[in-house]
Parts: sequence; C-alpha cells; structure tokens
Amino acid sequence: MKKLINAELAGNILLAAFGLLIIFHILVLLRVIPAEVVWGGQIQGVPSNLLTLETIALAVTLFFILIVAAKLGYVRASRFAGGVNIGVWLIFVYLLLNTL
Repeated sequence: MKKLINAELAGNILLAAFGLLIIFHILVLLRVIPAEVVWGGQIQGVPSNLLTLETIALAVTLFFILIVAAKLGYVRASRFAGGVNIGVWLIFVYLLLNTL
C-alpha cells in the first residue's frame, strides 16, 4: 500500500495547525475576533471568563505543540519518551472527541 504522507510531514502539518490555533486565540484575547465564536458562545461579554478560558486554551495548545515537537525530535525528551507517546495518543483522543 502506498503512503500518502509520512509521519514527519503529518507532525509538521499538526505543528502548523496548532500554531495557527495559537494565533486565533491571541486574536480572540485582543478582541480582533469576537468572543461569541469560541466556547460555544457561552462567554457573554464577561472579560474575566474570556481571559481565563482563553488562557487555558493557549496553555493546552502550547502543551500539545511541546508533545508533537518532542515526538518529531525538535525538543529533546529522551527520558520522557514513554510520556511523549502517551501524550500523542491523548492528543489523538482529544481531537477525535472534539470532532465528534
């Protein structure tokens, strides 16, 4: 069977997508993008809720970037190779549930 893309290309695409997601969340924090388009529209103009939830979203996205970068070898994580593998599966499950 012929592979469409290899794992390294897929990881780089994922890093680029997460990078775009960080830019998106920063634009929401700067109110360039309206807050109604995130969090299911549940943020009703309460700045503290927006700041808290977007900070959590940024932290989770940065953590995902760290895991994928470690898996690709961009970040050295030799002692945590098992944790990185588990992290990749957690990212997969998170994105799968998010899609459903």
